[in-house]
Amino acid sequence: MAKGFLRHAPGGPEAINSASFDDDIADTSRTYVIEFWSAGCAACERIAGVLEQALMGSTNVTIYTVNVDEEADLAMRCGVRALPAVLVFRSGVEVYRSHRANADVDVADYVNGDS
Repeated sequence: MAKGFLRHAPGGPEAINSASFDDDIADTSRTYVIEFWSAGCAACERIAGVLEQALMGSTNVTIYTVNVDEEADLAMRCGVRALPAVLVFRSGVEVYRSHRANADVDVADYVNGDS
């Protein structure tokens, strides 16, 4: 993981990898928001600072992060070809994705049912 890049609060999103991915998103009662990032991506860095805040009022939501430089196989498996990328999974299936610089707003609106 890039040193000093992710500005998540203690107890916030944790990094996942291809080995744990299926188990990490298996709980069908939860929604999983997965933030794919790279250390050289300024928009990714901005999202890292606000994604948790945007989803703070959402219930049954878990946020994970994936460093695409370290987890290229998982990024390819999920079809991530551009950054920033924030994907939403329910019951192990991708239900939404955003590649926009304001993905935090897009995803929060989707998760909270506003879109």
